[in-house]
Amino acid sequence: TYKLRVLISLSKRATDNADLNIPGQFANIVNNPAQYPIMTSNSDNMVYKYTTLTLYPPNRSGYSPYNNCENINKLFISLTAANNDPRTFTLFCPAPGQISGGKSVGDFTAYVGLDNNLTQSGFSSFSADGKNSSLNFLRYMSSSSGANAEPYILVGYPEMCFNIAEAANRGWISGVSGASWYLSGINASMGVYGLTQGKVLTVGNNDGTNTNLGTVAVDINSFLANPNVAYAGDNATGLTQILTQKYVAFFMNSGFESFYNWRRTGVPTFNQGGVGIGTPSFAIPLRWEYPQGEINYNGTNYTAALTAQGFSSDDVNAKMWLIK
Repeated sequence: TYKLRVLISLSKRATDNADLNIPGQFANIVNNPAQYPIMTSNSDNMVYKYTTLTLYPPNRSGYSPYNNCENINKLFISLTAANNDPRTFTLFCPAPGQISGGKSVGDFTAYVGLDNNLTQSGFSSFSADGKNSSLNFLRYMSSSSGANAEPYILVGYPEMCFNIAEAANRGWISGVSGASWYLSGINASMGVYGLTQGKVLTVGNNDGTNTNLGTVAVDINSFLANPNVAYAGDNATGLTQILTQKYVAFFMNSGFESFYNWRRTGVPTFNQGGVGIGTPSFAIPLRWEYPQGEINYNGTNYTAALTAQGFSSDDVNAKMWLIK
């Protein structure tokens, strides 16, 4: 399963030469499960489990003000709440201002994201006036041991399903249904959060002081029927759908994989150009700079490494071989 991740990450180099044979290697794994066993369900997920010793990392119980800074990106809301995705109710709290204004917790428009182009001060003021949604306090913030949160996925079945769906969409595997694996990936992601059709969820507010703003019934079927979600086929639109749902499934897990996939594919399309991005060009970086220690103490090889990669400078926005 991990090798499938590595191979799909090389999609831009898939036809470079016969020695790599990236599509062939991928198909050989999928077509020979006895020789190359891969994950078959969420029970196979490679996870890190939180305990009273290995505390849940984002924040600690009792520090509710910090949760007000855990705002949700506007783009992520456009991929979830805007498509009536039931994961919305599990991942986020509704914007306080929307609820006080009369909207119910089951109204997807009550979940409002924040533009990543804004400065940190812009984030803070929006948090204070209740205009935006934040991380689900009850799930992610109420227990320092992560008692209410899902285990952290390192390599998971949902991602694998989307990787196979992407390979099928790209024509790497004959006789494999991209639609089937795409649907399996979405359902597996729902399963990570324990979501099933008709399940009733309790929705809380953004600081845990009121643990029950209301309840909502999960409707996975309507979400899957949404025109933006229903698989469009093994074409460019279908590929974007696969990559989009894989991005959603990476929420709060799998390290930098969501970034790596965006960097490789450009999906989803992040808003860029604002001062909040923090780079001189106001663009999201594509690579890490070498650490200052390398520059100070290993200058000759530092320069040689940049030259070998075709870089004239240590530019965070330069494209490396992997994504050219």
